[in-house]
Amino acid sequence: MFYALAKLLNTVGMEPYKEIGIEWIYKLTMKDPECRVSFYDHTLYYLEEYIGSFVAHHRMEFRENLGLAKKVQAVLEYLVNQGSQIAFFVREGI
Repeated sequence: MFYALAKLLNTVGMEPYKEIGIEWIYKLTMKDPECRVSFYDHTLYYLEEYIGSFVAHHRMEFRENLGLAKKVQAVLEYLVNQGSQIAFFVREGI
């Protein structure tokens, strides 16, 4: 499920689903808080690309919208637990 969503958000679904995509990823990560789901090839890459562009686009909104900031932090924490070094640095930059 992660792979399909991550690939969608980085290809044809980038424009129409860019804003709602973080909600979808957040819901999936909340269903697997212990990181038991193993990722297919390139899934982590696609998720890193999406979350990196989302954070860069919404960086100033995190101060005003704490709910959004908490969701992004939760997704980044999940990605760090999956072994993402990029998510670690993005998380530290928020």
